[in-house]
Amino acid sequence: MDADEVAQLSNDQLYQYLFTDGFSLKEDVGLISGRGVGMASTYAAVDNMGGITEVESVLGEGTTFRFILPKQKEDALPSIEPKEMFKAFKNKTCEHFKQIVGIELEMANEPEMEMKIELNKYTALVNYHGLRNGLVLLSMDERLAKDLVDSFVLGAYSDDEFYELLEDTIAEISNIIIGNSFEDLGGIGEFINIGTPTMMCYHGASVKYTDAEILTNRIKTDSYELVLSMVS
Repeated sequence: MDADEVAQLSNDQLYQYLFTDGFSLKEDVGLISGRGVGMASTYAAVDNMGGITEVESVLGEGTTFRFILPKQKEDALPSIEPKEMFKAFKNKTCEHFKQIVGIELEMANEPEMEMKIELNKYTALVNYHGLRNGLVLLSMDERLAKDLVDSFVLGAYSDDEFYELLEDTIAEISNIIIGNSFEDLGGIGEFINIGTPTMMCYHGASVKYTDAEILTNRIKTDSYELVLSMVS
């Protein structure tokens, strides 16, 4: 498009180029900006929800982006019960551990209801909020943790590097398990945000919630110990 063609465009038509995939005003690409992805993905997300994106700009004063979203009726929102969510977490945990480590996990069909969770040495905690609010805990013993790291890391690593590698490994596994679980639950994933996984390393620790429902499945074999819990 040449300068004459650009001159014939209205402001609204020009603003639409801001949301073109790959369009960027930056000359250099950085780690988090300059790729022309952010505005395009934002516009697509608003459009998918039936919303409208408006842009107002005044030379020398600034630019305003306005996102207008339709109000969702409460009765139009999907519903999900905690036990149904936990079943999805359990199935994805078993499926993923089998794929990446070759571990066959057999968890009881019905989870236990507990007031306190007795944890193993290494525990990942992941918050989720939105349609449902809660916390998922994936707790494992040292041998299982090491086998997980070995399945992700090529080559040798020192004892000092182990915990950092474990944090990255557990974060990746937790995101995959929880994200895929929500996708399998009839599309409720778009109504739930998943927090950043955090790691806790402490032998003999426990977590207690007095005003929450805790669902837990435990596995203890000759080789591994694993606890999967959901607090809601």
